[in-house]
Amino acid sequence: MPFNSASAVLGLSSDELKDRITKIFPLIDTDGDGVLSRDEIVEWLRRINEKVTQRQTRLEYDAIDKDSDGRVTLAEVRESYYGENQHEDDEAMADVKKRFEVADKDQDYVLSLVEFEALMHPSKDEDLMKLELDEILNAQDKDYDRKISWEEFRSDQDEDVKVLEDEFRQYDRDGDQYIDEDDIRALLDDQGPETVEKDADELIADTFGPEASSISLTSLLEKLDAVVQSRLTDYGELLRFPAEYDLTVSFDEPIIQHDEL
Repeated sequence: MPFNSASAVLGLSSDELKDRITKIFPLIDTDGDGVLSRDEIVEWLRRINEKVTQRQTRLEYDAIDKDSDGRVTLAEVRESYYGENQHEDDEAMADVKKRFEVADKDQDYVLSLVEFEALMHPSKDEDLMKLELDEILNAQDKDYDRKISWEEFRSDQDEDVKVLEDEFRQYDRDGDQYIDEDDIRALLDDQGPETVEKDADELIADTFGPEASSISLTSLLEKLDAVVQSRLTDYGELLRFPAEYDLTVSFDEPIIQHDEL
């Protein structure tokens, strides 16, 4: 998308975007040396991802809580995700109930916001992560050695062999020809260190070139279009709604709130 189009969509002029990026730069540059290192970008993306997850979880939690009593029940979860079909799939309902009960740490039969976030993101809770691990292994680990071989992976799948081979190599991070528990954990952890590091490497390579090792403010402003539409600014949302990311920065213009749109 051309930069002018991005500027129009965000409701901010080019000068305003430059000003806001200039003001958030020191928040990313934590050692204050005037350039952004890979490690600083990784930590920034981790922070932004966490805020995005929290915001999305809050919105979904409120949407599911139909009676607005600040609690989410099993019935509300079933109704939200399955609606009228919840009475037609006993296996799916049993699966939802099992996960709900694992997430319900205080066993009060309702989920708090924290418990609901764990339900939506099992990597945040060891019990839910173990449940996911066990179900994946039970489905594909035919010889019960707690890892999935290529033959086990490809069995009962109709996809093209080349596609399956590519997927297997992607999941088998250490190349030992098995998908083990660590590989599965990394796959399930959408906010884990490896995922964030990969996102940072892709952002740097795509925006500044594969040889870039540190990025100055000048470089950011020169690549303004790409930066505004990247994970570094949560695709521009961070520049529009900085308060929602708990940023300690003050823009000259009034801060926009989502409920003011």
